[in-house]
Amino acid sequence: MISRGCGMALNFNSAFVLVLMLRSSLTWVRSTRLGTYLPVDQNVFLHKMVGVVVFVQSFTHGICHLINLREYTGKLCMV
Repeated sequence: MISRGCGMALNFNSAFVLVLMLRSSLTWVRSTRLGTYLPVDQNVFLHKMVGVVVFVQSFTHGICHLINLREYTGKLCMV
């Protein structure tokens, strides 16, 4: 269950990390009313933070798959 949860979150965060660097879209959002409520000027910092979250989720996802492999095969196979 943890592996599936991390996998689904990885799908979302991998797309979201790209959205944070779309300059023309961020410029448009900044010019609308929504720009006063969203932190569009901190997009680089948020991009780095989402990158760290993607790394942690990838690591957790991989470890959970190895644990799952060990439970079903009875031993840890490294291929």
